[in-house]
Amino acid sequence: MDITDFQLFFFATLLVVIAPGPGMLFVISRSIAGGRRAGIVSALGTSTGIAVHILAAGFGLSLILFATETGFGIMKWVGGIYLIFLAWKAFTHRQALTLESGNNDTDHTSIFWQGLLVNALNPKVALFFIAFIPQFVNPASGSVSVQMMVLGTIFMVLTVIIFSAYGISAAIIRIWLIERPRVNRLIDWATGSLFVFLGIRMVVATH
Repeated sequence: MDITDFQLFFFATLLVVIAPGPGMLFVISRSIAGGRRAGIVSALGTSTGIAVHILAAGFGLSLILFATETGFGIMKWVGGIYLIFLAWKAFTHRQALTLESGNNDTDHTSIFWQGLLVNALNPKVALFFIAFIPQFVNPASGSVSVQMMVLGTIFMVLTVIIFSAYGISAAIIRIWLIERPRVNRLIDWATGSLFVFLGIRMVVATH
C-alpha cells in the first residue's frame, strides 16, 4: 500500500471508530459504573471482539456467513438478544455507585467477555470488514489474507486507543455521579433504552 492509500485507510478508520455504536456505548457505561480500569478492560474486550471478525474476513468465513439468509439471521438474532440482555441488566441494576464498586478482578473478567461478545455477535461489524478492508488490499502485493489481517490489526489497535480514551473520559465524571444517585439511575435507564434500540435494530437488519 502506498502512503496515500494508507493515509486514506487511517483517517477512514478513525472516523468509523469515533462514530457511536454498541461497542462505544458499552465502554462508556462500564467506565461510569466501574471506573477507569473497567473502561480500559471493556475497550480491550470490544476490540478483541473485532479481532474475531478480522480473522473471519481474512479466511473468508464472513463471506460464507453472509452467503445464506440462515447464517446471517442466526447471527443477528443472537447479537440482538444479547444487546437486549445487557439492557435488562442496566434496567435492573440496583448497586449504588461508589469508589469501590467495579474493582473486583472477577468483575473485570466479566466485563472483558461482555465487551467481546458485543462486537463478536454484531453482524454489521462482519459486514463492515467485508466491505471496507478489501478496498485497501492489493493482490499483487502478496497474500490477501495477510494484508487483511495486518490492516485489521491496525483497525483494532486504533479502536483500543480511542475506546480507552472514551472510557477514561467517562470515568472522570464518575466522582460527580457518585454524589448524584438519581442522575446515575437515569443514565442506567438511558443506557438500557439505547441497548434495546440497538438490539431491535440489529434483529430487523437486512444484508
